[in-house]
Amino acid sequence: ADPTPVATKGLAPTPVPSSFAFKCVSSFSAALVIPFGVTYVPDSAYMDCRHITSIEFPSTLVRIEANAFKGSTLNTVDFSMATNLTTIGDEAFFDTSLTSVDFPDSLATVGHSAFSDCGSLDSISFGHTVSVSIGNDVFRNTALGSSSPDVYVAAGTDLSLFPDGLDVYHWGSWPPCG
Repeated sequence: ADPTPVATKGLAPTPVPSSFAFKCVSSFSAALVIPFGVTYVPDSAYMDCRHITSIEFPSTLVRIEANAFKGSTLNTVDFSMATNLTTIGDEAFFDTSLTSVDFPDSLATVGHSAFSDCGSLDSISFGHTVSVSIGNDVFRNTALGSSSPDVYVAAGTDLSLFPDGLDVYHWGSWPPCG
C-alpha cells in the first residue's frame, strides 16, 4: 500500500516557497500561515527568526525538518489543519517561546530535543489513534510537570521518554488510584 497521505498524493515534495521566506531582519512581529501545497518546512528555514509570533500549517504538510524554528520567538503553533503531519525533526522547535502544543493524530515521529529548552511549554496533547515515536530529551527544560494536567498518549508510546514529574498515561487507561 502507498503510505503517501491522501491529501498529498500527486504533489511533489514542496518546501516553503522562497518568495514566502520570512525575512528575519524585520522590525515587526508576524503571524505566518504556510500556504496549501507546501509539504515540508526545510531544515533551519526560520531558525533564530526573532519576529515570528505564531504559525498555522496546511493540510498538505507532511514534515517539519530539523532546526526549522529553533531559537525563534514563536509562541503559538496551530496544527489543527495539519492532518497529514507525520514527522517533527530534531530540535525543530528547540528554544522557542511555545506555551502549549496540540499534536495531530497523524503524528508518528518527534525527533530528539524537538521541544527542549522551551521554558514556557506547560501543556501538550497527543492524538490517540497512532503510536508516536518520541526521541530523547524531547521535552527537556520545559515547564511540563510543574503545572500540567495528565497527558494521554497512544498505546505503545514509550512513557519513559517524557520528563519526570509529568503524569503520562496511555489512552484508555485510568490514572492509578491512590
